Amino acid sequence: GTQALVKSYQCPSDDPNATIPTSLGGMVDFYGPGDDCGGSFNKPNMCIDYIYDLPVSYPAMAARQPGGTNYIPCAGGLGAYTGRANDAYRLYPGIYYPNSKVKLTEISDGTSNTLAFGETVGGYTTDGQKNFHQSWMGASGMAVAWGLPSNFKDARWYMYSSKHAGGLVQFAFGDGSVKGVRSSISSGTYRALGGRSDGYVLNQDY
Repeated sequence: GTQALVKSYQCPSDDPNATIPTSLGGMVDFYGPGDDCGGSFNKPNMCIDYIYDLPVSYPAMAARQPGGTNYIPCAGGLGAYTGRANDAYRLYPGIYYPNSKVKLTEISDGTSNTLAFGETVGGYTTDGQKNFHQSWMGASGMAVAWGLPSNFKDARWYMYSSKHAGGLVQFAFGDGSVKGVRSSISSGTYRALGGRSDGYVLNQDY
């Protein structure tokens, strides 16, 4: 069931099922029921649909939590939200967001130029304590709007991240290729990679 620990969903450099040593936790769904992600952007409705784990402070619930994963599909800038899609923000929809049914023909930027899945170690508090990790069940997509952290301990639950040396975060692109993206990537290039049909020509600085 959903509590299964699937080895292929876990990165060897991290344990997404490790117990969270904080009092933070719960299950959350940032996708409002019935919402088509077409409205104005606001924090409670980010068009991101995935679940984070429960800590040791809720033992009965933690025992039933879904299995963790390090790999999350990419929603693009902010899912289907396009209210700030312009040259400055480049917040264009990606491939995977709630209720998405994207066809290959709709990835007009080219599958080799569009992020499909990325890795994440979850989130950390500002004092370096791990407080979140994602579940493979219910994951709809993560946005790229907030960039990549320079260090995995600077990662927040809404960012792709990794523990790999050199600041690389591994991504699977729409054509099935896997490439390392540097944490120093420019925000414009990173967001353009997330969008599937923004028309930007990438300068390959990632």
